[in-house]
Amino acid sequence: MRSHLGWRGGVLDGRFQLNLSGTYSLNLNQPRTQDLNFVPTARFTLADEARPVFVEPTGIVPATGSVAARDARRVPVFAQVSELRSDLESRSTQVSLGLSPIPRGRSRLRWNVNYTYQHLREQVSGFQSTAGDPLRVEWARSAQGPHQLGYTLHYSFFDAVDVSWTGRFSAARPAAPAPPGPPIRSIATASALSVKPLRWIGRVRELPDGRVLVNDIGARRLVLMDTVAVVLDSVSAAPNAYGRAPGTLIPYRADTTLCIDPNSQSMLVLDGRGEIVRVRAVWRTDHLRFFGGFRAESGWLAADARGRIVYPVSTGQPRWRPPTERPRGPALRIEQDSAFLVAADLQTRALDTLAVLRQGKRGVLTRRSDSERGRHETEALNPLPSDDAWAVLPDGTVAVVRALDYRVEYLHPDGRRTSSAKLPFAWQRLADEDKQRLVDSMRTEMARRSAAAYVPMMIYWANLAKQPFPADFQMPAGYRLQAGLPREWKLPPGLSFPADYVYACAAGEEPKLTPPPTPATASTPPPGTQGAAPGRPSCIPAPTLRAGFVPPKPTREQFEMPLLLAAELPDYRPPFAGDGAVQADAVGNLWIQTTTARPAPGGDVYDIIDRSGELVDRLQLPRGYELVGFGAGRVVYLAMRDASGMRLARVRLK
Repeated sequence: MRSHLGWRGGVLDGRFQLNLSGTYSLNLNQPRTQDLNFVPTARFTLADEARPVFVEPTGIVPATGSVAARDARRVPVFAQVSELRSDLESRSTQVSLGLSPIPRGRSRLRWNVNYTYQHLREQVSGFQSTAGDPLRVEWARSAQGPHQLGYTLHYSFFDAVDVSWTGRFSAARPAAPAPPGPPIRSIATASALSVKPLRWIGRVRELPDGRVLVNDIGARRLVLMDTVAVVLDSVSAAPNAYGRAPGTLIPYRADTTLCIDPNSQSMLVLDGRGEIVRVRAVWRTDHLRFFGGFRAESGWLAADARGRIVYPVSTGQPRWRPPTERPRGPALRIEQDSAFLVAADLQTRALDTLAVLRQGKRGVLTRRSDSERGRHETEALNPLPSDDAWAVLPDGTVAVVRALDYRVEYLHPDGRRTSSAKLPFAWQRLADEDKQRLVDSMRTEMARRSAAAYVPMMIYWANLAKQPFPADFQMPAGYRLQAGLPREWKLPPGLSFPADYVYACAAGEEPKLTPPPTPATASTPPPGTQGAAPGRPSCIPAPTLRAGFVPPKPTREQFEMPLLLAAELPDYRPPFAGDGAVQADAVGNLWIQTTTARPAPGGDVYDIIDRSGELVDRLQLPRGYELVGFGAGRVVYLAMRDASGMRLARVRLK
């Protein structure tokens, strides 16, 4: 469908002719192709671009990037099975303005100028782009800018030779501004790499002798690397048992380290050799949710100059959103918009308030279920958290990074408070359509993740409780069975173990890699980058469960991950991403994990802020790596994941 409206007439006392025209086009039933032999199950996600990859890491050749597509095929004997569809549409709007003189006699010079504004939006299939799920259809803008200015000059020489000159100026599509400040430097090599895989690295601490304490919260172990000694283990019968909940590792005075066990509400004191020398009760059991478990491990707790533990606590009671704002669905309460950063004295158990932290909007969905479960709560995710962040420097100075204007406030050991100037950052305003597009994209991803999380929990319940699968149980389309299940377990109808499936390790069996990993050297790129291939494990360590443990029957509502409304998101993209985004290294620099409008090749980018509050460097981690700790001599500890699990890499900065 196309409509056109135009007008032409004289203006300015008939000296010039003005042409105005407008065109609107709605193009329906546009063609596209879709691969019917494609399995839309993401095997892993690129950390630097947040894009899913639909083949296993073992199917990618690191040296060339070539991909074996068999993992993404429903029927491996066929390649692409294309279906031609006509279900896309596009919309275009064009407004043109032209101006030329009206000749009043013979003239050798003639000219005209014209201006065109064009806005084009079209639906694009994922098979024709490189973003997200290939089965998704998204709206995209034209790569050409909306503004065009053209002109034409015509001159006649001696009524014998005519010369014409035509030109045009076009505005390119707006690009994200280049980040101000120092250029980005990449961390490309590692000096050491752990050989024994870990489950999930929470935090590490380097000891005086060079060994490293690793909090493996996935395997519920506290490991002393180099000797691979287990300081705390998940075996409940051991005298140094790791609790069922994730522990928290806190660097304390001198070489002392504290390890919080939320289950026993106790605190283990470790000396500089990594040995347990004392066990004492935590200072506030009612604050365990603030300094124990996953939340505390992401916040990098530390002690100030007086030996007090610094951590944030929420303020007041949440408010409930009125029913008129959510007429249907479960109740949603909105959490408070601020928190207190406090310091706890371990001797007197007294709390001192150090600062007030501004928090972005967030909510919690509350559902009432059966009597066995009571009430179930799920946090409503904020795609753009704009929370203030904090860190404790080695000398005990507390640094608070403000998200509203991107500056650092310092609370010095002598009580002085100072503030840095605003740090350079390429601020990006978000229009309403940008917010809605972000929420819609995340909602689709959250629905896929919740469906994928529900199936394995149902498999665990049916086998541990020795119950049949529910009659109405259905698997999501394209679901791929996770590795590491015992060989003797039963699966839902229609699902079976693949021929190359990696089962759980039997009792006493250790996983082996084929080929075995090679520790990185100063001249060797770490695994996950070009030049190294991950090995394939012979089996996967089975999770440690209590004797006779039977999990409750899972429900789909448990795994729903709601999002805030687009109208509740901030108007500007925040400079950093909330909890765990700010950390302090061994020399007193702040590392701030920044956000970008568009993904850049590589891993996370950190702004390095020195003790004076100046931006002195910008470093980018290798692809797929995560910052987990620091050491002496400008050493950085990174966690990376391959086919066998997580590994710890030591990097010495130049």
